[in-house]
Amino acid sequence: MGAGPGGLGAALLLAEDGHEVTVIERDEPPPGGDPEEIWRDWRRPGVPQARQIHAFFGRNRAILRAELPAVLDDLDRAGAVRLDYGAPAEDLVGIGARRTTLELVLRRRVEEHPRIDVLSRVAARGLQRAAPVIPGVPHVDGVRTTVGATVDADLVVDAAGRRSPLPRLLAELGALPPHDEAEADGFTYWTQWFRVTGTPPVDATLPFAHYDSFTAVRFTADVGWFAVCLTGAADDRVLRQLRDQRRFLAIAAVLPPTREWVDPDVATPQGGIVPMANILSRRRKLERAGKPCVTGLVSVGDAVACNNPMLGRGVALGLRHAQHLRDTLRDLAPNAPDFTTEYSRRLEPEVDAWYADTVGWDRSRLATMRQARGATGPPPPDLRAQFLHAAHYDATLYRAFLRILNAFEPAAQVFANPAVLARVNELLPDLPPPPRPPLDRAALEELLGGRRVHG
Repeated sequence: MGAGPGGLGAALLLAEDGHEVTVIERDEPPPGGDPEEIWRDWRRPGVPQARQIHAFFGRNRAILRAELPAVLDDLDRAGAVRLDYGAPAEDLVGIGARRTTLELVLRRRVEEHPRIDVLSRVAARGLQRAAPVIPGVPHVDGVRTTVGATVDADLVVDAAGRRSPLPRLLAELGALPPHDEAEADGFTYWTQWFRVTGTPPVDATLPFAHYDSFTAVRFTADVGWFAVCLTGAADDRVLRQLRDQRRFLAIAAVLPPTREWVDPDVATPQGGIVPMANILSRRRKLERAGKPCVTGLVSVGDAVACNNPMLGRGVALGLRHAQHLRDTLRDLAPNAPDFTTEYSRRLEPEVDAWYADTVGWDRSRLATMRQARGATGPPPPDLRAQFLHAAHYDATLYRAFLRILNAFEPAAQVFANPAVLARVNELLPDLPPPPRPPLDRAALEELLGGRRVHG
């Protein structure tokens, strides 16, 4: 259920392992044409974030290189670029592409695969109940669709993303509700797309910076496109002026990660500001008290856990879930009584660690942002900020930072290494202070509103 990158990647991994796969997707199929036509014409109402800024960091590329190298070749031919940032190893190199380009490449590979059928404009209306394999636990052996047909299946995979209808489908089945742990990420995002029309700067340094009141990000994409995203606390009324393109560009023109790129001699804005807000970080478990809510059904990707999109981890973690699913199917039949719990056992340590990492990062950033507005007292010392500052001056710490950035290790796992913390503490006293921000709060308010506005 679902033909986003997670569902398409899972379909390819499972089909390459010999399974017959049916993908159902409620949105229209991509129109024919190249990535430019797809960007312009493909409507994805089921994926409102499709035209937001995206970066596909190193773990995406590492999994594709190991499992689906033809997809990586297709991305290269479609104009995707390497996101290198001085990476000391090939696994730490990411993919620069628009979300629609990545999805198009995956979709075409899926549609060409002899063991995969794709049904577009089709959604799940209900789950088909079968004889239970665990007493008292509903078992599923197919999906009833919105076009009146039923798709029979040995296993149903929920890849329907953040908006998965699974809780409703399970309730209609009479199953126990999944256990959800969720927290609003508390940010608003404003993205502006550009096309390079001149000579771009060398894309060699980290393309983001965290300032007291906001974060600035710039990612290169395919065939001369790139995006700039400014994000801040959702309750910061001043930053709401970023929806105005003129003010947005005025801010981007003074920030080190973006100022050379948004120069009119280098690039031209494409379209208007694309906002996004009300994002939920959520972690979902299909178990209650050690017992599955349902059998014959599992989830991958954002349907399992959705994180702050600014961190760029969603597709990589979805592909990792698909690997766990493929490997579990190698060891157990999908209708085995312990299949669901075994898949969860393999998946959950990583899911829990990345969810905790995301929520911890969100809380830390929001505390800093609110303190900058005078809304709270001084935030506690920020270990992440100290680590990142030291990593700019030390190759070992920089490699450790890139493993976090590229979704190989959560920050807590890196920080649990005593040698890492010892190295940070050793370096900090002798390092120059972090560079002064190009805008203090007063200058930010002046550029955005022409006057001081507190809130």
